[in-house]
Amino acid sequence: MLITPAVPIPAFEAGYDVPPGSSATTWPQWTPFSYPFNLSQQPAISIPAGTTAAGLPVGLQIVGPRHSDDLVLAVARFAEYALTE
Repeated sequence: MLITPAVPIPAFEAGYDVPPGSSATTWPQWTPFSYPFNLSQQPAISIPAGTTAAGLPVGLQIVGPRHSDDLVLAVARFAEYALTE
């Protein structure tokens, strides 16, 4: 089981593939915690984990071993409960 931020940067305005004003030119440059698990076929889920000081959403990503979708969903449900209590 692996727990990471969903993305390493705060949310940015919708309609852009990369954060405006950044040096990134493609989405993989600012999503290093997301796309590798699609390539490795590992189940992953992102859940809300709070907000930044500016009120922007922050996500928590939970990743499991291949074929462990049920475990990832159970951990996500537990984390959602723990984060809201």
